[in-house]
Amino acid sequence: MARLALHGGFLAPTLLALVLGAAPAHAAITWTGDFETNDLKQWNEQQGPVATRVTLVGDPVRQGQHAARFEIHAEDLGSSSLNRVELGHHPDVATFENSERYYAWSVQLPKAFVAKKAHQITYFESAPPASGPSSGMNIYHQSMQFAFDAEQLSFSTEIPTFMTRWTGPITPGAWHDFVLHVKWSTDAAVGLVGLWVDGVEVVPTTPVQTMYTLDGTPQSAPLPNFMHQGIFRGSDAIADVEVMFLDNSREATTLADVLPPSGGTGGGAGNNPGGAAGVGGNGGSGGTNTGGTTASGGSSGGTGPSSGGQANQGGALDVAGQAGKSSAGSGPAPASSGCGCTVAGLAGERVQFWPLALLTLLAGSARLGRRRNTTRSA
Repeated sequence: MARLALHGGFLAPTLLALVLGAAPAHAAITWTGDFETNDLKQWNEQQGPVATRVTLVGDPVRQGQHAARFEIHAEDLGSSSLNRVELGHHPDVATFENSERYYAWSVQLPKAFVAKKAHQITYFESAPPASGPSSGMNIYHQSMQFAFDAEQLSFSTEIPTFMTRWTGPITPGAWHDFVLHVKWSTDAAVGLVGLWVDGVEVVPTTPVQTMYTLDGTPQSAPLPNFMHQGIFRGSDAIADVEVMFLDNSREATTLADVLPPSGGTGGGAGNNPGGAAGVGGNGGSGGTNTGGTTASGGSSGGTGPSSGGQANQGGALDVAGQAGKSSAGSGPAPASSGCGCTVAGLAGERVQFWPLALLTLLAGSARLGRRRNTTRSA
C-alpha cells in the first residue's frame, strides 16, 4: 500500500484525502465592494459629490488595508436634489428575480448622527425592468432600508407596507457587522429576509415580498433592486457635517462566504437578548445568559447578566445561548482568531475548521511510526 512518510510516521493518502475533502466547498462571492482595489471601481454608481466626500483610509479598517470614509455637508446634493453621498451596486437585472443572496458589510460611526432626522446608510431600491416598453422609465421605490436615529439603527421592509423588523443600539467608535439574507421575489410566500448584527440573529428568516411589480399587480413586470450604501439624508435640513466609515461590503450565495472577519466589534444587537457573541468581540447587549454552553477549550457562558458573551481570542468560542437556549443557534457563525472549532451556522449548518483536526491526525501518525521503529530496532 502506498504510504506518505511524515516525520517518522505514515499517513495513508486516502485518509489525508478524506480529511481535506470533508471541508465544505464555498460558492463564489458574486460581488465585492471592500475597497481593497484602492479605488471605487468595484461600485458602479455614485450619488452626490463622491470625488470630494469619499476617501479611502487605512485606519480604521474592518479588514484588509482599506476602508471608505464618507463625509456629508448640507450642500452635498445628488439626484432629485437630495442630500446624499453614496455608492451603488447594481446587479444583473436579467437574473435578479428569485435569486437568493447574502449581503454583508461593516460600519463605524465616529460619533452619533443627529437625532430625529433621516439618515439611511443602506437601502435597496427598485430599478426599471431589464427590457420592454417600460425599461427606460424612472421607477424607483425602496424595498428595504437601514436608517439611523442618533445611536439607534433600524431595519425595515417596505412592501406592501412599511414595517420595522429590528431596532438596536450602535456604539460610536466601534465596528458593527451586518449580514442580510434576502430572496428576491414579488410573491410574499417566496420572498424572505433575515438579519444578523454583530453575529446575533436579530431577524429570523421571515417570508415577505421583496420586489415590486410595474403596476402593483402580480401579472405586471417585476422590478429588480439595486443597493446604495453611504449617507442619505434626503430633504431633511441638517447643518451638521457627519462622517461614517464603510468596509467589507460583499454579496454571495451562501452564508459561509460572508461571515465577518475575526476581531472585535462593539456595542449591542438590540432587541435580541442574550444572543450569540459578536465575531471576536462583544456580542449583543441585554438579556440574561442562562443557557450558554461551553465550546471545547473555551470558558463557560455562566449565569447572571450578560452582554451576549465573549469570544476568546485564539481559542474556542464562548457563546451565550439565546434566552436560555444552547449556543448552537441559527445565526451566522462568529469565527474566533486561530481556533480549530466547529461553529454553528444557519439552520444548523456547520462550518468546519480543519487545521486542528489535521494536525491531531498527523501527530498521532507520527507517534505510531515512532513506536513501530522502536519495535523494529529492538
